[in-house]
Amino acid sequence: MLLIGGLTIAGAAVIITASRQVPEVLQSKRDTGIISLAAASQSRTFHLNDGSTVIVDADSRVTVRLDESSRQLRLEKGRARFEVTHDGRPFTVRAGRGSVRALGTKFDVSILNDQSVRVDLLRGSVEVKTSYRSGKSRTDQHERLAAGESVEFDADGVMQSVVVPRSVASRLWPEGLVTYNGKELGAVLEAPRVSRRLQLVRRSIRYEQDNQQIFT
Repeated sequence: MLLIGGLTIAGAAVIITASRQVPEVLQSKRDTGIISLAAASQSRTFHLNDGSTVIVDADSRVTVRLDESSRQLRLEKGRARFEVTHDGRPFTVRAGRGSVRALGTKFDVSILNDQSVRVDLLRGSVEVKTSYRSGKSRTDQHERLAAGESVEFDADGVMQSVVVPRSVASRLWPEGLVTYNGKELGAVLEAPRVSRRLQLVRRSIRYEQDNQQIFT
């Protein structure tokens, strides 16, 4: 349910398409050292010299270290999409207490509000690894995801079961499509990814005010 003032929006999820500029495309200039990829108010697209693409969401940051034998990335904050080109070197994304190794693929990694990490595989295959302590012992976990599958692990590194999400709307964020369900409309409009120019798409939504139905 969405609430703003005395106006209540009840029913299906609200989908907002935000008008935004075409993401800036940057080329990394070197294959050694650490490169920081960051975005402020809107997503940005980066093309690495190996042919891979990293889309960094608004208010997010990724660090990249490329050398002759490996490609090491870390999601420091927020969310990013990785479309990986195979070139013989392993491509690994670290986030929280886990890592994702790509096997020529396309996937999202997100750090959630509670510092847990979510991995969504769009194409190809990835191997997700975590490690956590229980008392004096250390437990290692790993899962290989197939296309369409997702997995989360918490801030301690404990991995949950692999799932297949019913909705894929959340995976459309690079195109500027954002879904909200159970959020206050005022908070939605203040979100950094929603610009002043937006289109509100309604489906099976009922508007009510002071317990009186206005229209359906």
